[in-house]
Amino acid sequence: MNKAFVFLVPLLFAFFGQSQNADWCPYENKYAIVVMGGSQAPETNLYGWYWGDTYSMYNRLINNFDFEPDNIRFLSYGDSLEAHPDEVYGISTVANVTSAYNWLIETSTENDLCFVYWVDHGGTTSFLLNDGTMPHYNIGLLTKAISAKCFCGAYNPCNSGAVIDNVSQEGVVSIASVLPTQLNSFGWAGNFNVGVTGGSTSNPSDLDGNGVVSFSEVFEWISPMALQYGENCTYDDNGDELYSVHNTASYDPNTVGQDGFFGKNHSLSGWNCSNTAPEEVEWIEPFVYPNPTKGNLYIHASMSEGLECEIHNLSGQKLMAISEHASHASIDISELQKGVYLLRVNGQIHKIVKE
Repeated sequence: MNKAFVFLVPLLFAFFGQSQNADWCPYENKYAIVVMGGSQAPETNLYGWYWGDTYSMYNRLINNFDFEPDNIRFLSYGDSLEAHPDEVYGISTVANVTSAYNWLIETSTENDLCFVYWVDHGGTTSFLLNDGTMPHYNIGLLTKAISAKCFCGAYNPCNSGAVIDNVSQEGVVSIASVLPTQLNSFGWAGNFNVGVTGGSTSNPSDLDGNGVVSFSEVFEWISPMALQYGENCTYDDNGDELYSVHNTASYDPNTVGQDGFFGKNHSLSGWNCSNTAPEEVEWIEPFVYPNPTKGNLYIHASMSEGLECEIHNLSGQKLMAISEHASHASIDISELQKGVYLLRVNGQIHKIVKE
């Protein structure tokens, strides 16, 4: 899975469910699988909890994070399937969940986000679905076949930490409710829903206050609450097939290669495109410089007989445009506010920063 950050990001509509931070850029597309597994009777508490958590997440993805309904595969069963035919895509059978993963494999690209939210019973080697079990091994094979800028799996079942060594890979964030040896009694899935959308006024999950709740922040926010119930949330995002527990040496979001660093720079809102080293940037013509700039922006394309240039904000609104019948051009952006903008040059997209 390609983990490289590039400055060539597509123009998109406003994308943040939380207040937008100019350092964060949109994914090209966002896809999700929401799984309500198991086979509980509709009148039971477990059925109500499973349905409440998954239906809440489905709605948050759309209302808080601008996921398109057609880009979500929501799988459940029983009364919920009958009462919500427009939202529920199908029954949470092994075949349908496998099909949903194959849909991600066929559809997602290296510029996209893929998010899986899984609520049901589980064991040390598999998760329970409506008509049987799905081995962690199979989930891992499917996960590793998906191309995405970031794949995040949030797993609630008992023993959910046991799935991490199967799904672990660069570019994959895995957040699980418990250790491989623990059962789940804490309302992890419901609290995850709250955390990913900002937490509460008295207990915000945006720990650095930048307006975006990263995947690492959700893990750090929910872990102490789970620990009060004697349960240890597990986390992996460095591809070493080993999970970390919060406040252990292997979890350090400030160190490249440690668990927490990749997830710190990715969220359901977007990805941190400011945290990019020069050697990680894919530079192609036209050349744009200086960047950042306080005033003039110069554009040069040696093989071009003309330049069509547009500057957009991150909401996709066109702010400026010029047309030159030459291989070079300049744009004065001194009147723009400080922040991140997108420059389209003959169809190619560059991130620019106004100081």
